Amino acid sequence: MGQDLKLGRFISILVLLCVFPVASASAAARVYADPAQASQLSLSQAKQIIEYADRHRSNSHLRFGADVIHYEYGNPRESRPLCPYEDWEPWSGIGDNGKPTFGSIPKASTCGDGWFGQMPTMEQATKVAAALLRWKSTTLKERQAFLSNSDDPDDKAFDPVVAAYRSATDKPMISEDVHRYGVIAEAALKDGRFGDAANAYEDALDLAPWWPEGQFNAALALGELYYFDEAILHMKRYLKLAPDAPDARAAQDKIYIWEGQEQAGK
Repeated sequence: MGQDLKLGRFISILVLLCVFPVASASAAARVYADPAQASQLSLSQAKQIIEYADRHRSNSHLRFGADVIHYEYGNPRESRPLCPYEDWEPWSGIGDNGKPTFGSIPKASTCGDGWFGQMPTMEQATKVAAALLRWKSTTLKERQAFLSNSDDPDDKAFDPVVAAYRSATDKPMISEDVHRYGVIAEAALKDGRFGDAANAYEDALDLAPWWPEGQFNAALALGELYYFDEAILHMKRYLKLAPDAPDARAAQDKIYIWEGQEQAGK
């Protein structure tokens, strides 16, 4: 009887944790996003910051649309729309559990779902709030133009990195910081924490975008998270850096698979 009671309490606590995964900051503790900080971000930077926060938050997937972001979760994947961008009220603050928290929940509940989560530091939570505000401040026309042009299949901006790497007689060695991120990412992959792995690889590639293995592994981690557009981008960069790699055929086939999955999800 005592064991049954303990088990019942455990299950009740587990259910509560699943329903309320993040404690929201109280209204008094919220600081609304700074327009000056938001204006310093490009749309591309804002999108990357929001996606980074989503991967840190959980193994979910935010799919950006011109009108609204869809939150995809579960297995099999389900999708629900978040509040329209115009209804967002981005904020950051310390949550009820004492951890840095960000959110896009509107002041008045006039729409569907908002979006919130936690970050390791208050600085990061504030940056996410600014990115949300930057995205909100755009017009529908601007968002449509950005989304239609953001996935450049040729990735011309990366070409100078490729040229420098492939022309080098002695290939550059990754730094200790890049190695550290790689170790963190590999450990996260072994644990099935694909969001943490993808974020660690992205941090490494910020320092060493020419790192072929990092591009390849980032692609695989992002593919597990259903971030097919980003996975495809990284795998294409891997093939540009290492076109004669033994696994080049398998890498290209993986791109075809992701393209099919992406199309099926639209």
